[in-house]
Amino acid sequence: MIPLENESQGLQPIYLDEEGRARFRVNKIVRFLWDTKKYSAEELRLMPFSEADWQQFNSLIGYSVTGFLEVSNPSERLENEIDAKVQELLLEAKEENESKS
Repeated sequence: MIPLENESQGLQPIYLDEEGRARFRVNKIVRFLWDTKKYSAEELRLMPFSEADWQQFNSLIGYSVTGFLEVSNPSERLENEIDAKVQELLLEAKEENESKS
C-alpha cells in the first residue's frame, strides 16, 4: 500500500482489490459506524463538515478511487497525486505478474 500526502487531511493508503480496482484501505471502526446507519448519508451531508473532512471520510470507508474522484471533487493537485499512486501500483502489479511468468 502506498500512503498519500494531503495538505489538509490524511487519506487512506491505496491498494488494488481482487478485481484490480484501485481502492482506499478501509478503516474498520469508521466502516462499522457507517454500516450501523445511525445517520443516513443524506443526514450526514446536511451537517457542517468541511470538504477535506468529506474527502478523508470517503477514503476511510474504503471508496474505490474512481468513486472517490466522482464524489469528492478533489483539487487538481490531489487528483494528480492519487493518479500517480494508482499508476505506480498498477506498474508494480504488472511487474510482479511478469516476474511470475
